[in-house]
Amino acid sequence: MENDKPKPWQAWLARMQAHRGLRLLGSLAVAAIGIYALYVMAGHVTWSEVKADLQSVPGSVLAWAILAATLSFASLGAYDVLSVNSMAPKRVPSWVSLLTGASGYAISNLLGASWLTGTAVRYRIYGRRGLNFAQVLAVLAVSWSAFWMASLLILGALMVLHPAGLAAVLPLSGGAELGLGLAILLVLGGFLLWIGRGARGFRLAGKTYNLPSLQLALALMAVAVADLIFASATLYILMPATVTTSYAVLFVVFIAALTLGIISHTPAGVGVFEATIILGLGAIGRSDVLAGLVLFRLVYTVLPFVVAGLGLTVVWLVQHFRPAPKG
Repeated sequence: MENDKPKPWQAWLARMQAHRGLRLLGSLAVAAIGIYALYVMAGHVTWSEVKADLQSVPGSVLAWAILAATLSFASLGAYDVLSVNSMAPKRVPSWVSLLTGASGYAISNLLGASWLTGTAVRYRIYGRRGLNFAQVLAVLAVSWSAFWMASLLILGALMVLHPAGLAAVLPLSGGAELGLGLAILLVLGGFLLWIGRGARGFRLAGKTYNLPSLQLALALMAVAVADLIFASATLYILMPATVTTSYAVLFVVFIAALTLGIISHTPAGVGVFEATIILGLGAIGRSDVLAGLVLFRLVYTVLPFVVAGLGLTVVWLVQHFRPAPKG
């Protein structure tokens, strides 16, 4: 019908959004703005001050941070174990799904564009096990849905419980915060009850996609909660104690920084993530906070990327010398 035909400006806007070069330029522009904001927030901090703070971090702190990051990535890998086993039972060994999922997130965390890099990593491994491209996309989609549901669950619970210091980052009245928290939990609970009453699905681009069952959704949410707790704990451990007086406050700031980093589409949310953390914690001009953020990037972004490369090599070698299963 004539009314369904997009207007010229809408068609032009759609073409601009789909243009890879423009999307890359947009990501670079956002990254530049984030880095500049980070530079401004750093104030008069010098690299020598940051270096001195880095050298003063005890080895035990680094060890605890690496342990928390490891548990976070193990939880990320469990997303794939649950999702793959639900749609292709016994086709992919759990250890392969665990390594592939953790490696996929480690690579997309550093390179950005998770829908591209994460899907490419998974399809390279799962394709040999008989999963098609749509199934690989579904694995990633289910994982992301679990991540956002877990984020809402924890955020809603924090708003309802209102731990000390939370008002510093959530400038709401006590009643408004309680009401919003209850609303988030009620909506989330209603969604879980809805999918628990039978098979649910939705249509997108002419194809039907099934939503996870209630049992799978709850299992994925439990894994996602563990992931978020351990990921934020990694940063909490590396931040100076004078800044992170409340884990609840840091968690809310962490989720905000993570969300803005994802929306920005910049590689690893560089600049945007750090600027949000500094602003949210009120730590402008503090060298010890910058040192903590540098260590967080090394522990949670760079180190997993290196380990992921080794893990994917192991999986590839095993699958290369072992025939792919039939059927």
